[in-house]
Amino acid sequence: MMQMSKFGLLCVLGALSAGMSSAQSPDQGTGKGAPTSNFCENQECSVFEPVFEGPSLREIVRSEASDYPQILNEIEYSDRPSCTEDLGRIYQSALLRGVYVIPRASDWLETFEDKGRKIYFCDGNIGREYFDANNRIPDRWHMVRNSLSYFLE
Repeated sequence: MMQMSKFGLLCVLGALSAGMSSAQSPDQGTGKGAPTSNFCENQECSVFEPVFEGPSLREIVRSEASDYPQILNEIEYSDRPSCTEDLGRIYQSALLRGVYVIPRASDWLETFEDKGRKIYFCDGNIGREYFDANNRIPDRWHMVRNSLSYFLE
C-alpha cells in the first residue's frame, strides 16, 4: 500500500473538498481556476514544527571556514555574457600556458597552478576569482560562498 505524508493527505483532501480529483488540474475543463478552499478553515489542523538537533548552519560554516578558498579578485562586468566571455579567455590562456584547466559550467572554471587551484565564477555580471591552497573545499562552500560575511559575523 502506498504511504502518504500528512501534508500530502491534506493536499489531496483539500483538492477533493474543492470539487476536483487529485489527478485534475485546477483549470481542467473549465478554462478558469476551480474554487479554492482551505481544508483547515473549518476544523483544527495540527501544525508541523520541525525538530532540529545539532549545530546550526552558522556554526558549521564557521568550523569549515579554514578550508574555504580565499577570494582574490572581484570584477563587475556590464552584463553576464561579458563575464562568461572573459572566462573563455581565461580558459584559452590557461591552455596556451600548459595549465591544467577544467571548465565546470558556462559560469564556472577551475585552473590548477601555483601549488593550488584557482576557481572562477560568474555570478550574474560579477566575476569572482578564488584561490584554494589545500584542495579540501567542503561541498557547503558552493552554497554559502556569496553570503560568507553573514555566516562569519
